[in-house]
Amino acid sequence: MLLSTGEAPITSFTNDGGTRARCLCLWGSPLGGADARTVEVVRQLNSGVLRHYGHLGPLMVQRLLATPTLQAEVQRLFEQQLDYWSQYAGANGVASRASHYVAALGVAEHLF
Repeated sequence: MLLSTGEAPITSFTNDGGTRARCLCLWGSPLGGADARTVEVVRQLNSGVLRHYGHLGPLMVQRLLATPTLQAEVQRLFEQQLDYWSQYAGANGVASRASHYVAALGVAEHLF
């Protein structure tokens, strides 16, 4: 998985069809406008991410490995999410392929 920020969507750099099916492009200003308040929010967010990067993932894997009931719950949740997003995608082939990625993000949201 790759998180990329930039002035243009990552899909604008290629015309390969598979790229569009493998990328979830989000755009907009998630933290609001470009003002002093936003600058401070971004500074605090970056500081927190850099300070805590890499801790939660290994702990979650340990928890999953140690808790068989949680493993089953994760599998059930993934199947629910996949069913939902696959239905939402309908006959759109690209959206259908992306439904697996969106389902995984839904499970991650639930776990974390």
